[in-house]
Amino acid sequence: MSIKKKGGVLVFFGLVICFAIIFFVINGKKDSDRTFINPEHIKQAKYVVSVGEDLKEGSYLLLIDRYGKCIETIKYNGMSIDSVNESSEGNFFLHSRRLNKHFRLEKNGKLHAFSLLKNKYHDEDWYGMASWCASTGQNGLIETMNIGNIGGKYLSNVLYRKKIGGNKTEVVFKDANPFALLEKGNKIFAGTYFEKTDEMGLSVINKNKADLKKIKLNCQYASDSMQLFSVGNKVITYGDNKNKYNNMSAHFKTQITAVDAVTYKIKKLILKDKEVHIVYPNGRVLNVVTSDGYLYKYDNKLRLVSSRSVKRSELYKSITSNDAAFTAENAKLNRKNLYIWRVKGKSNKELIGYIEEYDKNHLKCIQRVEVRLDKKYNCTGDECAFSVRK
Repeated sequence: MSIKKKGGVLVFFGLVICFAIIFFVINGKKDSDRTFINPEHIKQAKYVVSVGEDLKEGSYLLLIDRYGKCIETIKYNGMSIDSVNESSEGNFFLHSRRLNKHFRLEKNGKLHAFSLLKNKYHDEDWYGMASWCASTGQNGLIETMNIGNIGGKYLSNVLYRKKIGGNKTEVVFKDANPFALLEKGNKIFAGTYFEKTDEMGLSVINKNKADLKKIKLNCQYASDSMQLFSVGNKVITYGDNKNKYNNMSAHFKTQITAVDAVTYKIKKLILKDKEVHIVYPNGRVLNVVTSDGYLYKYDNKLRLVSSRSVKRSELYKSITSNDAAFTAENAKLNRKNLYIWRVKGKSNKELIGYIEEYDKNHLKCIQRVEVRLDKKYNCTGDECAFSVRK
């Protein structure tokens, strides 16, 4: 080959390399919401934790193994991530309560952003249509959107799939906001705030028909805990009037409500002068730990099965401790154990909080994991969410 031809070939390959570099740089900027993580680290993780600051884009994903060791810390562009859910395929979904910009962590190592119904609401402020809540369902993820005011009504929705791999079905809520989700058979129950009547209640979606039914609980704070539980054929929620009275007031009370999942008949239980710290289903009973240091067990008709003092239990000591704040709605549950999240607060720049694992029956602490973020990240960690591998 002549020198001239060799020179031409070199120039050609040089141009190809230059164009390739430019292409990857441009796409790298466009694809800044994509990150690759070592799949082995994802596989080893028992806890997937998101730590960030409210209203600030830029969060940290922590992968923590079964020994409580942080395997990897990844910075990503999430804002106000307040839920992490694992799918049946082993992927994790992280939803934002501020933006329609959520993240999917795939078991193959890809972490990338996604938005909901961007094409449908492209004429509106689709980017600001954040998530109310999200949950893992039988056929995939169940999601929500805070759509906003359209046509004189405030709209929200619930998105789900009628079959695995199928298209998403949208059910629109008018002047009502879903804040908790529970799938039960062919129905999705949503804890709902009804704006016009200023009360907390329930909504039911028939998944096959995609229709919506409102269930009035006739109590303004009935589902104020923002939690739903399944015990037998009942959907159970609770709330208290602490916003109006403190727990030292003679008017303070907690209401636990059980709704039949078929007939929608309602059964109520009033606990006077008792603040509920944590509620969780345990087989055929509902466990209720109250501020007076007792564990009450109820059947699905809210009949008392047993009660005992748990003031000396590790769980009670932990959730009533002043060293870190506990929020019941962040608790997780699997077949054997209960997991709670306690936030340390801004007093410690490195120690964000604790994930604690408890035996559901004896309330004994099995594991206490410190969630730490190096101070070089300068993150207060006031927005946190976690998931426990199934």
